[in-house]
Amino acid sequence: MAKFHKKIYRKLESSPISESITLSRPVSESEPKKIIPTSATKGLREDFKKTFLPLLIDVFELRQMIDNYKTQMQSTHTVQIEMISKSPQEILERLEQLQKDIEESQRWCDGVILQIAKGIEEAKEALTLMDEGKEENLLKRLLKKLTQ
Repeated sequence: MAKFHKKIYRKLESSPISESITLSRPVSESEPKKIIPTSATKGLREDFKKTFLPLLIDVFELRQMIDNYKTQMQSTHTVQIEMISKSPQEILERLEQLQKDIEESQRWCDGVILQIAKGIEEAKEALTLMDEGKEENLLKRLLKKLTQ
């Protein structure tokens, strides 16, 4: 069975939550880049993709490590320590930390969503008042013309 190798993504360093992501080896400039940078920017959506796609890949790889560990346990009934890069306990701790980080991100997102909803409501109210003001103004002008 081939050993599972973890990929290192270079864009994680500029991620808003980069402090919570630990790289397994130092990034050197001489290595080829795994993610090709683009000049296209699409705002917040692109930032989220740059942040969360590597996290999803990281979670998948951690789950794959657990699956490899289980398969090895079932096939040989003994674990070859040198083939395991992380123990199930280390993987569990990493997944729990990722879960806490993402739950904190979700609380921030929920707060922003609430504020945006309030802003939309206030903007709609302002537009309604503005439209009512225009109608009133138009009616006043028509009455003025009729009385002249």
